[in-house]
Amino acid sequence: MTSYKLLHIVIPVKNEADTIEQLAGYLKGILQTQDLKNQISITIVNDGSTDETENLLRKNFEHSMVNLKRNPISQGVFTTLHDESLNNQYKWTMLLPCDCCLPAHKIPNLLSSLESLNHEKSICLLYKQYLTPGHFLKIYSFLQNLSLCYLKTFAFWTNGFILRTEYLAGVSRGSIPFFAEDYFLFKKIKRELGKKTILLLPLSIHVSARKYEKDGVFKRSLYNVLILLLLILKYKNYSKLKKFYHSSSVFELF
Repeated sequence: MTSYKLLHIVIPVKNEADTIEQLAGYLKGILQTQDLKNQISITIVNDGSTDETENLLRKNFEHSMVNLKRNPISQGVFTTLHDESLNNQYKWTMLLPCDCCLPAHKIPNLLSSLESLNHEKSICLLYKQYLTPGHFLKIYSFLQNLSLCYLKTFAFWTNGFILRTEYLAGVSRGSIPFFAEDYFLFKKIKRELGKKTILLLPLSIHVSARKYEKDGVFKRSLYNVLILLLLILKYKNYSKLKKFYHSSSVFELF
């Protein structure tokens, strides 16, 4: 008889050499708790890194209970998540960005919530709380959480996507564009399964504010809203949107 674990946490990384040591400390704290080890499995997927990420992953995790996987060429976050979902030993699959974390003492609450859900719920999301935020970022995250709570309008990887593994495995990889995969996956779930299958859990995921610290909170927030608006208006030049997102130069759109 197959032994099922409740939750599979998938952490994609790409050129994240600066964050691996911090990630290692966080995950080791989780796996030292026996009850958590029996209910969760963790896989880190190196998605085409060209820096020292692979060496640091092996140094920190090679002899641990964390599973390591390497994609020589970047396949994107959704493809990584989908491929991992094909292993049917887990009831739920969670996408955890490498610069985000759910505090270890809150994980038992998450597992308890997942275990109690009936089959009608297919996706669970978490509130987001930025680390070391300023006042503007607090307001921005409050509005994001408010929109998600009452409208279930948009959700992103930083909301800690937690999906029933059987549903995720059934989504065609080719149906999700390579850019803004979280936006399109959430849109697909709402269209196919309905809002009633979406549950916002009363837990917060801690999100790094590094992009906001690098570009400036107001500028990065404005650019994120602009990208979202273009997606809503069905702007389909995803390669330009991706360049714009990473370069923070509006001229990439033209």
